[in-house]
Amino acid sequence: MPDRLSYRKEIAAGEIDAGRRNAILAELRARDRQVEITNPAFYALKGIEPPTMTDPDAWLGIGDEEDAEDDPLSKLRRELRQLDSTLRRLADQIRAVEGSIAREQESGAGGGGSFGVGGGGSGGSSSGGSSKLEKLRQSLVRLKEQEVEARDRREEIVAELIALDEEAASEISGWSDGQLWIWGHDLDVEPGATYRYRCVVDVANPFFARKPSLYPEQHGLADQVKLASLPSDWSDAIEAQPPLQWFLLRGYPADATSRRAGDLDAGRVSAEVYRFTDGRWLKESVQVSAGQRLAAGSAFETEWFVLDLLPWLDSGEAERRADRGDWVLLQNLRTGEVRSVAPWEQAGSARLQELQQQAIEGQPIEDEGVVDAGDDSGPPGMGGGR
Repeated sequence: MPDRLSYRKEIAAGEIDAGRRNAILAELRARDRQVEITNPAFYALKGIEPPTMTDPDAWLGIGDEEDAEDDPLSKLRRELRQLDSTLRRLADQIRAVEGSIAREQESGAGGGGSFGVGGGGSGGSSSGGSSKLEKLRQSLVRLKEQEVEARDRREEIVAELIALDEEAASEISGWSDGQLWIWGHDLDVEPGATYRYRCVVDVANPFFARKPSLYPEQHGLADQVKLASLPSDWSDAIEAQPPLQWFLLRGYPADATSRRAGDLDAGRVSAEVYRFTDGRWLKESVQVSAGQRLAAGSAFETEWFVLDLLPWLDSGEAERRADRGDWVLLQNLRTGEVRSVAPWEQAGSARLQELQQQAIEGQPIEDEGVVDAGDDSGPPGMGGGR
């Protein structure tokens, strides 16, 4: 991932020798460094961080029932998760401060200043720069002290967990039972597309650069710095939800009795348009006539306009009373595609109910598969292709 800890380019360039391999392994023995590789932090959504994804168990809902209780094991489990989140945050802050210190030292070393004939000086380091550097160093000391305290407390919690239930402690820690959680981020997802995933894990080759210690027929094992696992099974299909979704709720047919002389009344529709932005779903309601664009301001502007309304021949009295007895023809302004939409289907869709609830709550959500990118292919199954 961009701006995340990685040795991938270094390995791909063939710059790894035995000494560098050993140094990397030594670096990765620190648990927080392993976490940076296996469970990289989520990118923030304008300051919003998914609160429930601090532990891999959260993906599968493991421990939800236990965490609802107040027994000692559940309390320790919650505190352990909080500490893991704190340690990741402290690690990020420490790296940021260390980077600021390095930049401050470089700017101080490079700015020696110049002196005139009269001996007056200009430029050079100032007391303000020294003060800033000292504050950064003090901040770094405090952060490292907090990190040590958090690590000590984590070790205490693990010891308490083992004393309460050794098997449960092994499952909770995720590091002592031979299991290693790994998650990945797909940064190239296209809205409306459906994906399946599988993974290959590269592990350090214990035979690398140890040719003298191997039998001649094993020398080939010492050439590569890493070994690849067999591919995993394919995941289930996952549809990438577009960030702009619309739903036609009603279609009002042309009414000759209310038409004024010279008016062209081809009917109108009411719809709801949803946009995912800043970690929230926002909603706008809109009514447009045939021939108008399906939009509610520039932020909720789709690529579709209402072409026409056609009566559904098999519609019943209930559909007609609810103004859902007409097919709505839409045309895409960019591609020219024409699509027929049934308001009676969209108004009752489960996806619409989900979005309505999330828009009412107005809270940051973890909506699986949402892609925060420009697209207005419509609701799943009725909008973009799969």
